[in-house]
Amino acid sequence: MKKQRALFVGFVTVFFIICYLFMGQHYDPLARYMYVDDVNREQILDAVSKSDIQLLIDYDIRPEEFLPFVEVDGYEILNAKAYYVVYQAKDISKDEIVSSVNMILQHMSVETLSLYLEDYSLAEIVDWITHKDSYNEESIFIYRPTSYDTFLDERYTVGRYVPKDLENVSAIRSLISNGTMQLSKETNEALGQMCSLLESEYHETCGGLIATQGYMSYEEQLKKYDEYLLKYGPTDVNKYFLYPGHNEWQLGNTFGVIVKEDVSFTKSPQYQWLVKHASEYGFIFRTPNSNVLRYVGKDLAKYLVDNQLSLEEARVEK
Repeated sequence: MKKQRALFVGFVTVFFIICYLFMGQHYDPLARYMYVDDVNREQILDAVSKSDIQLLIDYDIRPEEFLPFVEVDGYEILNAKAYYVVYQAKDISKDEIVSSVNMILQHMSVETLSLYLEDYSLAEIVDWITHKDSYNEESIFIYRPTSYDTFLDERYTVGRYVPKDLENVSAIRSLISNGTMQLSKETNEALGQMCSLLESEYHETCGGLIATQGYMSYEEQLKKYDEYLLKYGPTDVNKYFLYPGHNEWQLGNTFGVIVKEDVSFTKSPQYQWLVKHASEYGFIFRTPNSNVLRYVGKDLAKYLVDNQLSLEEARVEK
């Protein structure tokens, strides 16, 4: 009886070993990976290990999200979706994508990174994470600096952001020290349309308006801030000039104007014209009785003027 039982156990053991070997020879490691096909099968098998195949399945990673990066130094399969997000949004090298994304994902999610990539360059995001804000440790790096209702103050910053559609302005005379005034494309087009009507009204370039400031880079703000810091001291400096990276001049949609240096702007007929008509072209005065105009788009400008609201008040109202 014992001999028969031993023979039976031995037979069953051998049977299972044979089955295991047979199944192993025919097991398809990609059987549960839904994105495999006859074209990419060998490429995937050559590119990843069996454990990585399981990660592909668990995290629903598509071939196009990881295959372009598998040979890049530092590649991590769990970061594949983020690599692909940047790859689709920015024309930069795969090496830069991998090294930058590996660092960025230690500080934010893929979803957050996607939001920033809508307007910021990868280098601008890396710079913010690396250096933060040396002027205010509690600063918030805002999303969508191109939004019409974006505003900056001591708390909100765009870091070293540079608008991607800056262009030189020719519709208005300028007192900019380097002779070149820049604004975003949409702002510049709206200014050109408004200047055309002002010219027909007052018979000189942009109706006699002269620009005193347009887009100001982060580097230019550094110099300006230091000048104001020396003049007004650390307690009062922000009453006159905000920290670099916190100024709306950096957004590319804000500019200052005067008529003549010896004429009070708010008492000029051009100022009165702008009070009545600037919103028709998408512009508002950034603060009452100021000489700073900000482009916010026609719909928002009309809403603010009709309801006598500032940009800050409209945001609070939301």
